[in-house]
Amino acid sequence: FFSLKRNIRNLNLIMPEWFFIDPKTDALKTNVDVQGYNLMKKSGVPIMPMLSNNFEREFRSEAIGRILHNEKKRKKIINEVLAQCIKNKFVGINLDLESLNESSDKYLIQFVREFSEAFHAKGLLVTQDIMPFNEDYNYKELAKYVDYLVLMAYDEYSMSSDPGPVSSQKWIEAALDKTAKDVPNNKIILG
Repeated sequence: FFSLKRNIRNLNLIMPEWFFIDPKTDALKTNVDVQGYNLMKKSGVPIMPMLSNNFEREFRSEAIGRILHNEKKRKKIINEVLAQCIKNKFVGINLDLESLNESSDKYLIQFVREFSEAFHAKGLLVTQDIMPFNEDYNYKELAKYVDYLVLMAYDEYSMSSDPGPVSSQKWIEAALDKTAKDVPNNKIILG
């Protein structure tokens, strides 16, 4: 909070991790930091919360898998998130869906398309986080529907790997080059 307060004047968008998919109920669970939210609103910096399948510090594939494959569940979660974004005057949503355990990208693309159609109809943005060098994401197709793809150019090495840089210069450049083959440059945000 104190870091946010000290640095908020330097930000042009904030993406707090406030929306989650509950793996037990397949429903939206919100965890909005009220103190942080009030500071953000007072500052006037646009807020775009993340919707994540990271639940209790672990990316869970089961609920998002059930949602992706069920039209009623997709519509329900999209409508719940949209209502929260409108109510709180957020500028849109950032989709952070990882470790999906899908055999095809068809259902994720459909979900992102439906999310984008609903949000764009209300003048709201949709962004999606994508991992570099990960074939689970069809960058070209996803870019057709989202406003921006956020390339998560970090964790080249992590606590669970051999020692090395979090994100070396050459690795970042390679990740950007690969992404830019399929995605227009003006749709890429380097994360």
